[in-house]
Amino acid sequence: ALSRSPGSHQGISSHLPGMELSDAFNSVIKVYTVAASPNWFMPWQTKSQRESTGSGFIIEGRRIITNAHCVADQNYVMIRKHGD
Repeated sequence: ALSRSPGSHQGISSHLPGMELSDAFNSVIKVYTVAASPNWFMPWQTKSQRESTGSGFIIEGRRIITNAHCVADQNYVMIRKHGD
């Protein structure tokens, strides 16, 4: 368990060896997407578009980790870093 007082992030950063809290925040991203799921009964058509957001983080090698449901069937994906 992380022990910290309200407003203090010291307990969190002490559990991330070699990483400052600002480094952790700099790796957080927000994923904005526009999706249109396929229509399996009429493959020449797609279902209506929908917008959604998700989150992820940047890892080594300029790669991004996010959940599959954030990017499944997406037509458009935009990424924003924390604080941008």
